[in-house]
Amino acid sequence: MIIKFTIFENNIISDNYQILIDKIKAVLSPDLLRGIWNKEQHNTLKGHCYSSTEALYWMLGGPDSEWKTYVLSNKTWPEVLNQGETHWFLKNNKGVVLDPTAEQFNYKIPYERGVANYMMNHPYGGSKRAKEIIRRVSSL
Repeated sequence: MIIKFTIFENNIISDNYQILIDKIKAVLSPDLLRGIWNKEQHNTLKGHCYSSTEALYWMLGGPDSEWKTYVLSNKTWPEVLNQGETHWFLKNNKGVVLDPTAEQFNYKIPYERGVANYMMNHPYGGSKRAKEIIRRVSSL
């Protein structure tokens, strides 16, 4: 089930995107981190890019929306990302980028190098972590 937030049902304005991104950032916590990222406690956004981007994707309407998921990897951004590391964000066909965890980097992110990746389409409605972020945001 997709929970589409009413703030986005009619005329979408950019301020609303930032409001939602700020709410997502406010509910991120170490219990949502997996693998190597659950040891990275010094940066509150690091390791959350996939699940927070996935949550944002589903809150904006998932595959029925204008938003597509993109990923940067060591192959596309070797100056910053190590082997096996990725960075996720959303982009629409107008080139507008939404990146809930962009502030984790002290670098200009080369969004133009991002590769479209549709793995957030499964499971329908999001992963357990994305659903938890959506639940937390809905409770604010």
